Amino acid sequence: MSAKKKEAPKKSAPKEEAPLTAEEMAALGYGNDKSVPLGGRTWPKIRVEKTGLSIVTDKGTQPTLSTDGIIVHHHPYRSYYATKDPSNAPPDCFSVDGISGSRFGACGTCTYSFDAAMQRARAAGQTKTTEQTCKEAHNLYVVRDPAEGPLLLKVPTMSLKNLKAFFGQITHHAAIITRFASKLVRSGNVEYGQLTFEALRPAPRELLVQVAPMAKNLQLTAARQAALPERAESGGASPDSF
Repeated sequence: MSAKKKEAPKKSAPKEEAPLTAEEMAALGYGNDKSVPLGGRTWPKIRVEKTGLSIVTDKGTQPTLSTDGIIVHHHPYRSYYATKDPSNAPPDCFSVDGISGSRFGACGTCTYSFDAAMQRARAAGQTKTTEQTCKEAHNLYVVRDPAEGPLLLKVPTMSLKNLKAFFGQITHHAAIITRFASKLVRSGNVEYGQLTFEALRPAPRELLVQVAPMAKNLQLTAARQAALPERAESGGASPDSF
């Protein structure tokens, strides 16, 4: 009988040097993850490529294999486009909590959801849908340098499993320095970049204090769905700054 193959030890996230109390976290502006980001006509981004990332700002596009930073804010994001070619137009409907859409109401019963479209396809004897459906993602707001401000990192659908596993390893999204990278994944004839996350080290308290106003400003816009980066870049919102 062959010997049982040993499993490779799992990496554990670094522990916080001095964990922040709930009161300290609240004072720094952390706590409510289901809020809406501030807008801006040119929102700086970390874009996921097939191999690596691109930092996109008003100064141009800078390719990089990986980048480090802290997640000051995050929320789920759903978007529905009625056509396959939206031409950089804002979505016809979007949600920043995965519960309620900006136009079509409750996400759980929405006719444009993937599950609803698949039910119609199966009823018609088809194995897949050809309809336009709502797409699921997750928005992260990453600070690499407090002087630079937050960058929007949209976690694509095929990377959400990695994000969920990462969040399950850490105490708080702003408690650690995270490394973001992208690896090439092949599925049949399709190639795409899958986002990866690695906890590097605890975030110093001094850094948390520096980025606190940015996090607080993001949270204070909880009701301002029109200030989403997608809307702002299409001219649908006035520019704001941190």
